[in-house]
Amino acid sequence: MESTGLDFDDVAAFDRKALLMNAAQRLDALHSHLGGKEEVPETPEGKLVRTLAEDEGKFARSPVVRKISDKEYLGRNLPVPIDVAELFQKYRYYFLEFPFELDPAAGWAFNKLEVRIDFNKDDPAPGEHPKVFQIFPDPKFQTLFEGNANLEVGVKANGEFDAKPGSVDLQAGQAAFKVGADLGATAGAKAGFVIGPFSYSIKRAVINHRGTGKEWARWEISGTRLNKGDDPRLMVIVQVPNDTRQVKVRGQMLATRYFSLANYRLTEAVKNLPDTLRRFFEGGTPFCPRPDDWDVTAQMELEEAGHHA
Repeated sequence: MESTGLDFDDVAAFDRKALLMNAAQRLDALHSHLGGKEEVPETPEGKLVRTLAEDEGKFARSPVVRKISDKEYLGRNLPVPIDVAELFQKYRYYFLEFPFELDPAAGWAFNKLEVRIDFNKDDPAPGEHPKVFQIFPDPKFQTLFEGNANLEVGVKANGEFDAKPGSVDLQAGQAAFKVGADLGATAGAKAGFVIGPFSYSIKRAVINHRGTGKEWARWEISGTRLNKGDDPRLMVIVQVPNDTRQVKVRGQMLATRYFSLANYRLTEAVKNLPDTLRRFFEGGTPFCPRPDDWDVTAQMELEEAGHHA
């Protein structure tokens, strides 16, 4: 995609629908020879632009939250690694998944997706905040994504994500969570638990992430077509200090498309638009819905209660 410098903050300032309708009207006018106050007829280019207002995408109502503790080891009489035991004394650990759905306008697809997740972003309280311990998907599993219809993902004894081809034939969107399963025969670890198997619909994508050890996680998925219902299964393990009682999460997505590959007449017509509008199209007609905010404290407390039952 052409580099235009548009980012989350730039796009959040747009009234996207109004911008698209303005552009469509201008494109109609470019091909009109009518004078006076007669209604300008809709052009094919204007119609294509109007359909982009139908782009949709949203996170699920709440993230999936699961507690990770030394119970996974002790319940199977497995020794807890010393470094892991020390971490469990200082912090609480949770697996979080952020399900969402993209629904690009009919006839279009997205080609790049950026997602950012922040923990206790607006909390001015002093002290240590929740931090991202591990992030998934990880580029090291790239070849697995390309060659398998489903994956079995797990968390190893050292707290790292691991993955292998799934042995269960899944329907799209189906998933399972098996706490206490032995990963020795699944994801190649000596101890831990399994997340999944699940259907993985994003193939041949270039996946990058950052944020390990930070109060936030960022994903960038590109080099593929993101169609209706595609979900790249964004997951993290978050490390929460024992004295942190409230955990709030903010999620935001930014989806763009390779506009240079769109209808030739449309790409040519857009060159005649004012700079702000032209820059919007050359930037991939970015779709950036309002951020979602979740307070996951209650879910974490329920998980804690279940582990101490």
